[in-house]
Amino acid sequence: MFGDASCTGRTVVISGFGSVGSGIAAGLAAEGAHVVVSDLDASRKETALVSGYGWVEPGQALSAPADIRVPAAVGGVLDDVTVPQITARLVVGPANNQLTEERVADVLAERGIVWVPDYVASAGGIAYALSRESEGYSREAAQKRVEDIGDTVTRILDLALATGTTPLRAAQQIAERRLASPAS
Repeated sequence: MFGDASCTGRTVVISGFGSVGSGIAAGLAAEGAHVVVSDLDASRKETALVSGYGWVEPGQALSAPADIRVPAAVGGVLDDVTVPQITARLVVGPANNQLTEERVADVLAERGIVWVPDYVASAGGIAYALSRESEGYSREAAQKRVEDIGDTVTRILDLALATGTTPLRAAQQIAERRLASPAS
């Protein structure tokens, strides 16, 4: 997206500073990102500031200057009203059902914003849940699946670029192929 995989010097705005968002913040900060967080629970502001993160009020999170926007709380946040406010070139995060409608993926693409489908970005949570709850599915297998998410995102973005479609439609195409071919 930015020419290299480094987060160093990138500004990342994370909406939702609960258990998932705070973990993402810590990981990105460790990688050298400038992390700014937001949360509807104002009591989390002090924790964010003490942790060395910036803070932005929830109403300004979409329009805050950023390279990357991470929806890490509630879904349904990307629509015709909110997408024009986004300053980031990349939106990727674990919040479920971020788009209010599938066609919002087109609106994002028209604005030059790359959106990684939430079910791809948050697939690691499923892998770890399986390792805890399923016999025969180890933590090592879960870790391998998590590490493969980056390759999956690359495949999705490459397919979207090559076919002139959105990452959402590319992800759907890949999923459909996988479902049709049990060996994959």
